[in-house]
Amino acid sequence: MSHQEIVCLAMMRDKGVAFGMNVRFVHGTGSVIISGNLQKSSMEAVTVAVSWAHLNVDRICQWMDGSFAVMERDSEAETIIEPDRDVAIHFDSIGDLSKEGYSLGAATAAAVLGRALKALCHAELKKGVAITGEVNLRGDLLPVSDIQGKVVAAKELGCSMVVIPEANKSTITDLLECSTNNHLNDWIRHHVFTAKDMIDVLGYSVQGQYGQE
Repeated sequence: MSHQEIVCLAMMRDKGVAFGMNVRFVHGTGSVIISGNLQKSSMEAVTVAVSWAHLNVDRICQWMDGSFAVMERDSEAETIIEPDRDVAIHFDSIGDLSKEGYSLGAATAAAVLGRALKALCHAELKKGVAITGEVNLRGDLLPVSDIQGKVVAAKELGCSMVVIPEANKSTITDLLECSTNNHLNDWIRHHVFTAKDMIDVLGYSVQGQYGQE
């Protein structure tokens, strides 16, 4: 089973892959520091995702107030809402291959906000939640390619849940209708969920919200 909180599902050489990521907030100038061998499209997706997190951290905290008491801020509580903090994001390597496409957006936004929410609300992310989907500045989750390959990669890594864009739901429906792999089909029915926006994604990712624990 994956011990990562958020697992990214993305493309590498036209194949769906799963890998971990780490987010830290450090003193700086408000920059986004990205490492982990990303192509230009993935860099753009990560930048947009962090921008959405910047714009919405207060709204997300208000949304979660019913589930988690907002506690006195700890040493990391300023996180992404302060201009003197950098967001440092590292994506785990898979050989020397580079990550491509926009699929990293939703996972990045969830991981960045998860780090902030832990400081602000003492909320915890669930372990082993794999996420794929492009996110725009409105927080909508946009469809991405090779859902089947990404779901299989998440299952092989031992993820507890997979969150995909609602716009890709037909791909899962078609897979269940056509596949003769009963074990895979049963796993998909119990572990794959769809989300229309980042509020849904966080609902599945944060302990105490909806979806599986």
